[in-house]
Amino acid sequence: MKMRISQLLLFPICCIFLAACSSTPEPKKDIVNQFHGLLPKVMQNDEGLFHGINLGMTLEEVKANVVQGDSMSKIDENKYLFEGKLAPNKEYGYECDFDEKGLDDITLDIYLKDEKNADSLFLDFSNYFSKRYGMPTYQDGVTTWLSSEGKRPAKIILEKEEDYLYGKLTITFFDKTFDPPASSSDTLMIP
Repeated sequence: MKMRISQLLLFPICCIFLAACSSTPEPKKDIVNQFHGLLPKVMQNDEGLFHGINLGMTLEEVKANVVQGDSMSKIDENKYLFEGKLAPNKEYGYECDFDEKGLDDITLDIYLKDEKNADSLFLDFSNYFSKRYGMPTYQDGVTTWLSSEGKRPAKIILEKEEDYLYGKLTITFFDKTFDPPASSSDTLMIP
């Protein structure tokens, strides 16, 4: 009898221990509300990778999550551009590429036409992704977070473009089974 009770107690303890030791933490929610300024306007919520959008979604599912007032244009057969305004001199645009498995990657560009640098916004996004997905990895000058959300787990890369006349950030969300896209020569990766 004592053996069964100890076995019954041991099983839940082992389960809790294994869950705590998982290498891929579950994304945390209610993080966006901890920030002020542009980040909450860009991210909108903590659903999906961005605006409730996850990799692997169909075009129709992506369209259902587009913020009211954002424009959409078709660039190629499987590539769409969405654009929106955050303020009179602050805009964003994101390209969505699709393949046979659905949404393959998102490239989000945030343009701060009235600010000379994007240091504080870069720091906000870095803190947001770290709170939501855990600490990033640094490899070959690239800072990367991993997300296991949605139909296709994703890598997230945050870049600050130094050569842009005003502040500009680029955030790339892509299938984590692929290598990160090569940084352009005018992009500075900050660990």
